[in-house]
Parts: sequence; C-alpha cells; structure tokens
Amino acid sequence: MLARAAGRLDDRPRETTLHEMDAQELAFPDDSFETVVSSLSTCTFPDPVEALSEMGRVCAPDGRILLLEYGRSSVRAIARFQDWRADSHFEKHSCRWNRNPLDIVARSPLAVVETSSAFLGIITTIEARLK
Repeated sequence: MLARAAGRLDDRPRETTLHEMDAQELAFPDDSFETVVSSLSTCTFPDPVEALSEMGRVCAPDGRILLLEYGRSSVRAIARFQDWRADSHFEKHSCRWNRNPLDIVARSPLAVVETSSAFLGIITTIEARLK
C-alpha cells in the first residue's frame, strides 16, 4: 500500500514522506500536528482507545482530530445483521463493523466537537479535540 501511495506522490510539487507504524505507538513527538485525520480505521485497531490517545498526544493542544468511521447502524434490523455477521466480517476484512465510534471516543482523552452520521448510521464523522 505504501509503495502504491508513493507512486502517486512522485509528481506532487510538495515534498511528502510516508511512514509505516503502529497507530497505538506513533513515532512522532508530542504536539507534532495541527490536524490528525483517521479514516475507516478505528474498527481495525486492536485497542482503538489507545490509538485515539496517541492521535491526541501527537496533535497540538489547539489542533483537531478528524475521524470518518464505520459503526453499528442506527437502524435496528441492520444493526442486528452487523452483530450476527460481526465475527465473519472481522475474519474477512479485519474490521469490527459493529463498534460505536462515539462510545470509543468517549472512553478516550478526546472530546467530540461535532459529529454527523450517514448511510443509515453506519458512517460517522467526528471532529474531536483533547479534553
């Protein structure tokens, strides 16, 4: 995936560096970024609260953490289907698609600033900051 991304960045005028690392142990100093973005990933982290804590650590105190996440649907029938297929979905896609992203953020050192959902409550966008 990194090689493919690097190929797409070759023609860009701005210098870009790609890093591969554990989201739960980011190799960046505290307060390194004004904005941290994570897309469709908390469902894949073994410990999503720890990963969000790391995002908060590397984000500047007045910075933003922007999340776009899968989650358990707000439609009861779809949510039951997600629960029923959760183990097989995880085995195939390494994603726990029936987690609630807002609950995960609530257990982290982050505070939700703004949130919205789409696609029957399956997709959640969250803007967060350190508490």
